[in-house]
Amino acid sequence: MKRPAHPKEGPLSNGFTPNQFKQLYNHAFQHMECARYVLADYADRVQDGVTIAARDMLVAFCDSARARLEQEEVGDLLAGSLPDLSRDLELALSLLECLAVSNDDGVLHGVTHLLHSAQRIAEGDKGVLA
Repeated sequence: MKRPAHPKEGPLSNGFTPNQFKQLYNHAFQHMECARYVLADYADRVQDGVTIAARDMLVAFCDSARARLEQEEVGDLLAGSLPDLSRDLELALSLLECLAVSNDDGVLHGVTHLLHSAQRIAEGDKGVLA
């Protein structure tokens, strides 16, 4: 009888190497950081309490993501830093999408677009790998 493949070697890795997982994490983080800079500048200009709270939440998530990026391994698509990043992005998006729609705000829609891209990458978009 053939032994089942170790999860890191089987379908759970979706054919990614550990280096590619780190690249995915880095690309997702870069999109997240861009969204943070746009939102920080925007929140400073509009001085709206909910927008400032969303900015503070995204800053905290970016700080956490930066700390995880410094780790040697980021895990895979099911365990480790990539799914943690995806969960943080989901939380940020749940607030920012509502805010963008309720205010019909183009800047906030742009921020959510960047965060959706980050989440797609964190969930395994091979298109960003060189």
